[in-house]
Amino acid sequence: MHAIFSNGAVVALCDNPRWVRVKPESGAWIQTNKDHAEALAVNGKLYNINGGTAAGDAPQAIVTEEDGGEYIFQARATIQRNREDSDASFVVLEDTMCDLDAITDARVTAVEDAICDLDMAINGGGAGA
Repeated sequence: MHAIFSNGAVVALCDNPRWVRVKPESGAWIQTNKDHAEALAVNGKLYNINGGTAAGDAPQAIVTEEDGGEYIFQARATIQRNREDSDASFVVLEDTMCDLDAITDARVTAVEDAICDLDMAINGGGAGA
């Protein structure tokens, strides 16, 4: 497996990089082998290679051979960590919402009690009645 890096980030993982060069007769980019390549195409985007400028102001790319199994293992581990982090975040969010519900209920009860006290005072249901 090949990892294609540009500007410090992985832009592609592939078994066979798409090496390209300019066809002199037409000026069109055509696929070639690594030895004749002037650039690299990734999802339709050109990248310069080996410090070259054949693709104009396209970014530079570096191609490395990597262990595909290790990438898959790391990706699965990252997915599992993200899943665990998400689950923990939902638990915290749920606890916070429950706390807010309890606070809101307490405030609503206090307002209802105050209204009842006011009603009793206004309508003579208070201590002086």
